Amino acid sequence: RIDEAIEVLEGLAMSAIDPATMVRLAQLYRYRGRIDDFDGIVRLTEQQLQSLSNYRRGRDDMLALGQLMVLKGEDPRAILRHFSTVTNAFPTYDEAFVAAGDLALSKRAYDVAEREYSQALRVNVENQDALVGLAQCYYHASDPRAEDVMASLQTMNPNHPQLRLLHVEQFLDLGQADEALTVLDSVTM
Repeated sequence: RIDEAIEVLEGLAMSAIDPATMVRLAQLYRYRGRIDDFDGIVRLTEQQLQSLSNYRRGRDDMLALGQLMVLKGEDPRAILRHFSTVTNAFPTYDEAFVAAGDLALSKRAYDVAEREYSQALRVNVENQDALVGLAQCYYHASDPRAEDVMASLQTMNPNHPQLRLLHVEQFLDLGQADEALTVLDSVTM
């Protein structure tokens, strides 16, 4: 239901100055392959963040700036430094730790990802995105702790989409395509 989400976010992004909403819309445009729309919303978000920096510098805006840097493909080290600035300024802002963990995980820096996700979980033990990120980190690093983290998330939210994708990946890695398809089929039911 990506197209429905895009429609809702388009209305929100144009009716309010909310860089976080605009970043999410940019992510969905990119996911859908709407490159012209993606480029346009990235430029608009940059302008909004620039104008907001003259008036306020809230944690959500700072996080959105880091996420925008990720979308633009900027230097990962610079982005991690930015996220570090956010977490230093707002040490209980678990979403910033998750964003840093997601970036590190995407670059296969499992030690950095583990540190960031663990910090997010110290702030908020129920952060499902941090749990699934940590599970992915452990799984891809062949760390046996992945099963415990996945079990915790399974108890909390057995329908978490990233958890299901991780289960699919496990089955495929084991050559169990039928089991992977069963998990995928359960998503659409």
